[in-house]
Amino acid sequence: MTYNLTDLQAPVLRGAALQAVVLALESPLGGPLAEHTFRLMGLGQFRRATVDEDPLFQPAPPRSDEVPSPPAETVAAWARSLQAPGVPSRILAFHRAYQEGRWTPRDAADAFLRAWAASEQEAPALRAFTAVHADDLRAQAEAATQRWQQGQPLSVLDGVPIAVKDETAVQGYPTTWGIRAREGRRAPQDATVVERLRALGALIVGKTNMHEGGIGVTGHNVHYGTARNPYAPDHYPGGSSSGSAVATVAGLVPAALGGDAGGSIRVPAAFCGGVGLKPTFGRVSRFSPEPLDWSVAHLGPLAALPGDAALLLAAVAGPDPRDPATQGQPRLQPPAWDADLHGLTVGVYWPWFRHAAPEVVAANEALVQALARVGAQVREVVLPDLAEVFAAHLVVTGTELAATLGTLPRGALGWEVRNTTALARYFRAADLLHAQRWRARWVRHVEAALAQVDVLLTPATGLAAPPIPPGEAEVSNLGQMAAIMRFVSPFNLSGHPAMVFPAGYTPDGRPVGMQAVGRYWDEATLLRLAWVAGTLVERRPPRRDYSAQTLPPT
Repeated sequence: MTYNLTDLQAPVLRGAALQAVVLALESPLGGPLAEHTFRLMGLGQFRRATVDEDPLFQPAPPRSDEVPSPPAETVAAWARSLQAPGVPSRILAFHRAYQEGRWTPRDAADAFLRAWAASEQEAPALRAFTAVHADDLRAQAEAATQRWQQGQPLSVLDGVPIAVKDETAVQGYPTTWGIRAREGRRAPQDATVVERLRALGALIVGKTNMHEGGIGVTGHNVHYGTARNPYAPDHYPGGSSSGSAVATVAGLVPAALGGDAGGSIRVPAAFCGGVGLKPTFGRVSRFSPEPLDWSVAHLGPLAALPGDAALLLAAVAGPDPRDPATQGQPRLQPPAWDADLHGLTVGVYWPWFRHAAPEVVAANEALVQALARVGAQVREVVLPDLAEVFAAHLVVTGTELAATLGTLPRGALGWEVRNTTALARYFRAADLLHAQRWRARWVRHVEAALAQVDVLLTPATGLAAPPIPPGEAEVSNLGQMAAIMRFVSPFNLSGHPAMVFPAGYTPDGRPVGMQAVGRYWDEATLLRLAWVAGTLVERRPPRRDYSAQTLPPT
């Protein structure tokens, strides 16, 4: 089987040229220009490729008759599992400090607000958040402090600061999607994931920055400013869940929620040197007023440490009557925090694995070798039709996001996003149906590979974090976008769980990430593998690190 995924060829547009192309695409005569761009992007090859599967309109993981445990029981069980030696958790550090009376949630809220203010005052401003309501946070913290003083905490998350990506509804906050024109649209109710966090006592500290409209993977935002990479502040943090990755890796909060339609949790985790988990499609409820997209969307955790990602997953997972995709999921089992990987088989499709920048390949190959030294068996697998699958994802995600963002006036969007959405509006109905047929074939390919191995390994991205242009100028670079998304977006089509974790650094100190993809519903194996990898890879502190200010005193 021949590896057929090639680099995407499209012109890099900036300044007047970008604006001229956007205006042409938005005009009645934009069709020929869009078709020319599609040919450069390989859409002609995609349209000619034959496929005989029936369309699959969203992932369809196998269903179970198990009755999941309530979130509070799941969190408690997962917290007990984290008592294993050598499995650190910042969330549990808060919990222990409250138990021992060394700190209170009131202290935690004040510490966060001071650190957040400092992160905005130091140059360049970190811009991890689009909105923080200090009075609301202090009220939450006061209630949590009283529960602890009365000996009645709601869970190990009671009083722990958690951040939420700005595409997910938090009552009283605007759901801006990273677009300032939406600031007046305050959420009338919480998303299910936020409801669950509140029920466990977590402190919702604010809404995190994101790539404008969620339709990009660098984190660029012309409305709130671009969030800065904690390891390389002049470089992009990745997107679209940029602020959630930045806030956790920089130590402002121990964990945060992100959203992932094409790598939007995993890319910023890789660029910022953290961990990010896209759970199985349907593991976590996507219910939120005004969702951005539908059939490829996943909500999941970002953190600096796998243990904290695990606890946040345990808090928000489970069935929700408002999201039919969550029904019939098996019980969430805690990871076996065992560093001996004998008995675990990892699969690598080497032509795809090595289709990345040399420093990315080198770090990932070194980590594969390190995993093998602690017992993992490495087996080569084949994943066919990657060019068609990558194109199929572009069609599905582009169509869904363009439909959502199309409800806004064109002038409300930046030029980069206007260019992407204008192109997506030229996808045909036949393209979307063709893409859903390729989704069905891709699921079959991934399932065949995972019948041979426990986990698939790839680099997280095709390159490390690129530099932010001078003056944060807007640039449309579709080739760069494709390289960043190369390994992550196919698994949004299939809905398999996928996790990114640190694999090393480039020679100039930018983080490099690895992606592990598991069988449906098997998030536990990915979390364990991320933890083991963390014991094998050097971890350097970020240049922008506020954890000493926000973590409880020891």
